[in-house]
Amino acid sequence: MHITAGICAGVVATTVTFPADVVMRSMQVAGGKRGGKFNGIFDCFVSLHRQHGKRVFMKGIMPELCKSVPVAATALVVNTWALGKMGIKKSWD
Repeated sequence: MHITAGICAGVVATTVTFPADVVMRSMQVAGGKRGGKFNGIFDCFVSLHRQHGKRVFMKGIMPELCKSVPVAATALVVNTWALGKMGIKKSWD
């Protein structure tokens, strides 16, 4: 049960935040605020969408899921186990 919940949480969190990560990485690669390719977050988002289409925001999500989902599942299981061992939380229910 805990592993399934952790996997679901990891998939949802990664899928929701991945487009913002794409924009952030694009801005970092393009350069800083001064002399950079983009004039801000919105400009970066619009430019990426115009040049590459809407699919650009999910390109590369599979490797990210392979990285983040096991981490989220493990973190939830270990956290629940540790709280139980410390007597802070007796059970999941």
